[in-house]
Amino acid sequence: MNESFLTLLAKPQPIPGGGAAAAYAASVGLALLEKIVRLEMQRVEIPFQQSLIWKDLLLKLVRLSTTFAQLRDEDGEAYLRWAEIKSSKENAPAISDALRQATACPISIVKCVQETVECLIEAGKHAKKHLLSDLLAVCEILDGAGKGAAHIAWANLQLMSTPSCRENLEEELARLRTLAEESGNRARDGLRHRLQASSH
Repeated sequence: MNESFLTLLAKPQPIPGGGAAAAYAASVGLALLEKIVRLEMQRVEIPFQQSLIWKDLLLKLVRLSTTFAQLRDEDGEAYLRWAEIKSSKENAPAISDALRQATACPISIVKCVQETVECLIEAGKHAKKHLLSDLLAVCEILDGAGKGAAHIAWANLQLMSTPSCRENLEEELARLRTLAEESGNRARDGLRHRLQASSH
């Protein structure tokens, strides 16, 4: 792929679409979080136990970065597969299965965003105070990415003709959205508390 993702995203073509955009946005927030972790690891006065925390966070973030890149590609592939099966007049079960796969990808993005926010919360407990504003920026970027992916998943669910399958996935998506809201609030509250404490 010679063209940048943003160039491709701006083109009037089916893919990449909203799910891929959400995964890309999450990877932007994650990259900023990774920068902060690497900056902290460079500090010479860092205690040994804290260095282990940063190393563990970095490993998780590198893994998540790879996952977001994979999900970004898989989202478009799943959409094209569903569109192709739908236009070929395949039977209803085949269409339903393809749509389920197209829904599973943005749901996976939401899950990975949730995991990244947990990394953010841990980083917020130990980072230097001058980095807290950047962590708040990460928090909002991840929040937008997670909500965007959830909207894509919800829209795909509305196309499902099998009520039982749709209801199960809707319940899972609702649970994930609740968890994401709770985690996001914990992240913001923790960071703002540390910023306010530093100003007194």
